[in-house]
Amino acid sequence: MFCFFLNSFLIFVLTKKYLPTSLQLFLFIICILNIIFYQ
Repeated sequence: MFCFFLNSFLIFVLTKKYLPTSLQLFLFIICILNIIFYQ
């Protein structure tokens, strides 16, 4: 669920271009780690 929230937020960010690409990538990595550890 937390990963789903991050994905939704990331899509919003990509649409609005609000954050730098590095931070977008950081959020994506957090999401991947979340999937791995909470699967």
